[in-house]
Amino acid sequence: MTYRKLDPLLLEGVGKVSDKWQFKFRFFAKHGVPGLTKTTPETRAEFAKLSLNQRRILAFNFPAFFFSFIYLLILGLWKKAITLCVLGVVISAITWQLTLPQSVEFGLSVALVAFVAARANMYYYDLMVRVEQTWWL
Repeated sequence: MTYRKLDPLLLEGVGKVSDKWQFKFRFFAKHGVPGLTKTTPETRAEFAKLSLNQRRILAFNFPAFFFSFIYLLILGLWKKAITLCVLGVVISAITWQLTLPQSVEFGLSVALVAFVAARANMYYYDLMVRVEQTWWL
């Protein structure tokens, strides 16, 4: 999926979210969405100019880490929540079938939830600003 930069004026209709979400949405609209791959040098440069707290706010969503699929459901990201639950069940089934230690299952589950927490801001941006939601994480 290719992210295009949006005119920040388009965000005026997204006034029903908190100031923290407005900050995230404005950054993403102006500089593009920082991704796991194919992040532009301009986006990385603007991201580096931010304070540590602002970078943390943009890069990681702590409620999504601790409450995983429930938080996604609260945000209205029901497709992502279902996908997360299905992947969690698949991880459990595979580790159980291969009789792997429980620590391996725990590590894989934490990695999955950490990945979703790192992407939750972008998912919500896609839903609220770009008005799209896909099934894949």
